[in-house]
Amino acid sequence: MKTLAREYVFWKNMGQDIENVVKRCDQCQRAGKLPRKVPLEPWPNAEKPWKRIHADYAGPMGGWYYLIVVDSFSKWPEISATRKITSQATIEMFDDIFSRNGFPEELVTDNGLQFAASSTKEYCARNGIKQIFTAPYMPMSNGQAERFVDTFKRSLKKMSEEEGSTGQKIRTILRTLQEASKLTKIREMAIQFNDLAKVIHEAVKAALLQTADSQKALIKDLI
Repeated sequence: MKTLAREYVFWKNMGQDIENVVKRCDQCQRAGKLPRKVPLEPWPNAEKPWKRIHADYAGPMGGWYYLIVVDSFSKWPEISATRKITSQATIEMFDDIFSRNGFPEELVTDNGLQFAASSTKEYCARNGIKQIFTAPYMPMSNGQAERFVDTFKRSLKKMSEEEGSTGQKIRTILRTLQEASKLTKIREMAIQFNDLAKVIHEAVKAALLQTADSQKALIKDLI
């Protein structure tokens, strides 16, 4: 405002006078007020797979939308494609994903109509899923899904010149992301136990002990 005023008039202490007028102007204050920034709280660590999942849509890309679902604990991703992002299509894709992985305890999404629709809420309530909606205009509060959406879009763009159908490329991306989630979990275990070799050793030892117990039981039955 002060810059604009200086193009037409000027007097001593003009800038301070304009500030004083703006401070006393109710309309100026209402128009100029910005929403108070609330610091984002990090999501609590999920203690098991499918405790909390994050979901979001990517697209449209080539006439398709892609539902991205990420498990907070393992970072395991799922991707489903649809032509329309209706609540019914969303429910069907959720149902397909949950038929393979089980129902999650919590589902984090934005306030999109397909997620906030009464039919989606009824589906979640019927299957014991607690819906958590992120704050409007703050996509970063659903960061896990947002990051995977970004990774997915960049990966698909990089593969655009390669041979193969879009479906084949998406399956390749999904397998790559799923393998990456497995490696991430192994690294976390290694950090937790402070030694990757120890993690592997404990797993092998447990398998050998189980085999030994089975052999003992078999010998006992034969005797």
